[in-house]
Order: sequence, then structure tokens, then C-alpha cells
Amino acid sequence: MSSEARDAKGSPAAPNEDAVPLSDASAGLAAVASAARQEAVPTASSGALFVIALILILAVLRTLSTVVLPLVLAFFVAVLVAPLLDKLRKRIPDAAAIGVALTLIVAAILTFAWAVTSAIGVLTRRSDFYGDRLRELTVDLDHRLEPFGISVSTSIAEPGQLLAMVGAGLQSAATALAFLGFLLFVIWLLLLEISIFQRKLRLGLPPDVAPKAMLAFENLSRGIRVYFAVYTFVSALTGVCTWLFLTLMGVDFALVWGGLAFLLNYIPNIGSVVAVIPPIVLAFLQFDGVTKPLVVLFGLGIIQNVIGSYLAPRMLGKSISLSPLVVLLSVLFWGWYWGGIGLFLAVPLTLTLRILFEHIERLRFVAVLIGDGRELGEDPSTPTSVDDPNLEPAAPQH
Repeated sequence: MSSEARDAKGSPAAPNEDAVPLSDASAGLAAVASAARQEAVPTASSGALFVIALILILAVLRTLSTVVLPLVLAFFVAVLVAPLLDKLRKRIPDAAAIGVALTLIVAAILTFAWAVTSAIGVLTRRSDFYGDRLRELTVDLDHRLEPFGISVSTSIAEPGQLLAMVGAGLQSAATALAFLGFLLFVIWLLLLEISIFQRKLRLGLPPDVAPKAMLAFENLSRGIRVYFAVYTFVSALTGVCTWLFLTLMGVDFALVWGGLAFLLNYIPNIGSVVAVIPPIVLAFLQFDGVTKPLVVLFGLGIIQNVIGSYLAPRMLGKSISLSPLVVLLSVLFWGWYWGGIGLFLAVPLTLTLRILFEHIERLRFVAVLIGDGRELGEDPSTPTSVDDPNLEPAAPQH
């Protein structure tokens, strides 16, 4: 046998100089795992600190709601009035422009107060008739439910008791006036500040942060203005249609219920439901039989659904990109957190948080979660099918 053959059969293979020893590979894997654990610990701790800080901030803001609420309201009012103020400043001095803006705000508030007091006066003038009518219906209902041992007359408040409750509410006017005075003072300060706020951002923040902060403020201002403009138009249209329809049906206090529909439509989802309850109850009290009250029920339902479910979303477009579920949850949360004012400001407050989170790198995922899915580049209402050509086919399994 030749030496070449012996080498081919019996000689061991030459070692590979490029091969990594097993001990070195194990040490490298251990180092990678240790580094991953060290990175995970700060991430988890920072997340826990963020949650704790958020809970503490919410607790403090709720405790100081008497001070914080005027500030929040004043901020939204100042953002809404800012475009008008800019136009006035081009024609008249700053002090005069702010005076005109404040005068318009006070006029709007006084008009609203006059409308509320007028509505209460109209309702009280007919309280005797509806009190008697309510007692007749409850007595008849008691006779029908007597075999079942159920009585409803003891659970319904008398009109006199309801009017006493209204009077007690009116006695808190001094507190409301003090709140209004503080609110107007804060609005005045914000109107003085809002014209130079963006220049302060540009000069006070680092060059790499200032553009992002200014963009966030501009997006926030534009989103709030679009939301209030659209909902003011939609609420006014709903109020006018409600008033005309109830007038046509002969329901008493049609103008009052139209104003109530206008006001409550600023509360998404819940407000439109609450707005139709008083005129429907009144229709059952006013008319004999159930035909007219049922017509009122269906008519108001059609008005609310067509305007609220069809017209409003198309007018808002992409300016308010919040998930419908998030909108409902925000109304419930802010209503519990700040009461009636929280109900009206639920969507603007949530929209503010979403825009802020969108411009903070570590919190951008929260903005995506509470959004309506437009960030995904597809219509969230149409789920992707398995035949979507944009999806890559799964790799075959062997």
C-alpha cells in the first residue's frame, strides 16, 4: 500500500484553525445572557416607576380638582380663542384684542346661564299639570301591579320635591360665580401668554427638542379646534332637528329639549342617549296612549343615529384618531374622575394625551394602542383577509 493511501486511511484530519473552542462559545453565550438580564432589570424598574408616578399624579390632580379644573378649562378656551385673537391683533392693539376676546367669552357664558334659568322657569310654570298627570299614571300603574305586590307611587318623587332640588341647586350660584371669576382670570393670563408661547419653546428648549415640541403643540391645537368646531356644528344641527321635530309632534318645551340635545351631544356615546330620555318621558305624560310617544322615541333615535353615527365621523375624518372603545372608556373615566366637566372634556383630554405620547419615543406605543389603527396603514374596520396580496406567504414546513 502506498504512502498516499496510508495517509488517506489512517492519518487523522488536520485541525481547523478557524474553529471556535467549545469553552469560548459557552462563555460568549453566558456573557450575552448576563447582559440581557442586566438590561431587563432597568427596563422593568423604569416601567414600575412610571406606573407609580402616573398613579400619584392622578391622585394629586383629583385632590386639587378645584384648582386644576379651571386651569384645564382655561387652557382649552385659550386654544379655541387663539385664532380669533391673532386676527384681532393684526388690526387693534394687544390689550384691546384680549379685551374683545374676554368680552365674547363672558357673553357666551351669560347667554348659557340665561338659557338655563329660562328653561327652569318654563318647566316650573307647568309643574302642577305634570304633577297631577304623574300621580294619575302612578295610581293606574299601582292598580295594575297590585297582584304582584309592587308599588311605584312611593318610589317617585313629587314635583314639589323636584323643584326643591332645583332651588337647592340654584343656591350654589355664589360658588359658581367664584369659579367663573377665577376661570376668567386664568383665561386672561393664558391669552397674554399664548402669543409668545411658541417663541419661548423655540428659545428655551434644546435645538433638537424644540421643533418636536412646537410640532406637538401645533398638532394639539389643531386637533382640539377641529374637534370642538365639528361637535359644535353637529350638536347645533342635532338641537335644531330635535326642536323642529318635537314642535311638529306638539311636545311641550320643545326648545328646552333642543337646547339639552345641543349641550349633551358634546358627550360622545352617552350624551345622545341621555338627551332623548326627558322628551320621551314627557311625551308619555302629555299624551294619552302610546302612539305619539313611540313616534317621538323613533324620531329622536333616527336623528341621533344619523347625525352622530354617520355625519360626525365623516366630518371629523382623520383629525381625531381615537379608538371608539377608548372614547367610551375615556368618557367613563373622566366622568368618574372630574364629574360633569370631565364628561364634556373626556375626548379633548384623551386626544391631548395621545398627541403628547405620540411625540415621546418611549410612550409612542401608548399612542398607537389608544389610536384607531391608522398608524398601521390600513382601515381598522376591514380586517385583513388571508388572501391579502400584501401578506407574504408562510414558509413551507418540511
